[in-house]
Amino acid sequence: MNYQDYQSARQGGPRQGGLIPAQVALNRARRSKQLDELTERLQFAWLLKYGQYDEAAWEQDGFDLRVKVVDDEDGWLSVGIDVYGRFSDRWRAGAVRHWMSDRRSYKWFLPTHLEYRHERYHRACDYGHGWNYVAIRVVASKAGVPLSETTLWGIESDSDIEFFTETALDLGQDAIAKAKAKLARAVRREPPMSTWAQP
Repeated sequence: MNYQDYQSARQGGPRQGGLIPAQVALNRARRSKQLDELTERLQFAWLLKYGQYDEAAWEQDGFDLRVKVVDDEDGWLSVGIDVYGRFSDRWRAGAVRHWMSDRRSYKWFLPTHLEYRHERYHRACDYGHGWNYVAIRVVASKAGVPLSETTLWGIESDSDIEFFTETALDLGQDAIAKAKAKLARAVRREPPMSTWAQP
């Protein structure tokens, strides 16, 4: 890790204004370096589709792993409302007048938290245009046979590449563990050779 990596980590993400604490930046830079080393060792690289992370494949612990990013059509209802807020025709304290749409839409935006309520409102209005919710799905296979699958839903599509990569690799570990357990169960269920030999 060099000073430029640290300085870059100190600037924070696109939605974080200003500098982040030095210790947090140092930990982030170290984690980023470790992630770079791991992806290089696994030969993990994202293929992009329309500028978004789409899929990747790698081998680990004797398994073939494939990750695919898919749309989470229920993401706003299952995650977005809890994180950002919801639109309503009823006013309540802290509501933001909804002006970024046509007349047929709701009149108010009710943020989940009053802090940064206008930022939350703009983020909610941008949903479906500038960003959406996606899921990361990882399938573990051996000799071309799919053995297990793990999926994480409710991911913001404009999250950074490190988040997508860390999530995919973590899900890959879960998929490998499930695949190993499935293979172990299959071996335990296999009848003994002596029963096959009987007429």
